[in-house]
Amino acid sequence: MGGRDEHPHRVAVSPPRIHSRAYNLGLIRSEAVATLPTDSYWFLPVSVHPLSIMPTFDPDNFTTRLLAESLFYDLEYGLVGSVSLIDAEAGRELYLASFMPDDGSYLVEEATAWEDTPELEEDTDVAYALATDSDVHGRYEVPEAAAQSLLELAREHDLLPSVTVLFEDEEL
Repeated sequence: MGGRDEHPHRVAVSPPRIHSRAYNLGLIRSEAVATLPTDSYWFLPVSVHPLSIMPTFDPDNFTTRLLAESLFYDLEYGLVGSVSLIDAEAGRELYLASFMPDDGSYLVEEATAWEDTPELEEDTDVAYALATDSDVHGRYEVPEAAAQSLLELAREHDLLPSVTVLFEDEEL
């Protein structure tokens, strides 16, 4: 048949590559992390240990982000997210924070006067006295700064958070 392949449907495949031992060990190390149970990582070298690259949980960052996300403004529906810091022993809110649509700032206020302590008649009633007057504690450009201020106040005075969604337009 003179140089022609006797089997025309066969595809020529190159032989497998031969790699160095170091290359093969590198493959094994990179695959070991994905296949081992989590309690087996203790024997792995630091270079392939998965826990060294995983960030640790940061409760301050987590809390600050939740508070910042709660201080929102929805232009389409006129909704404003508000956060109150509650003194559970006194049964009243001590600090209030919300976005101010008129100037685009985030305002944290310190309560100076409150309504009478409420009598709870329904499950939907607010379980603490709402502020009726306040003084500006701080005005912030970004929600994260206001959230950080709230977190510091909550720690300093041992306060609990309460998130409320308010309607900007009272007719709704």
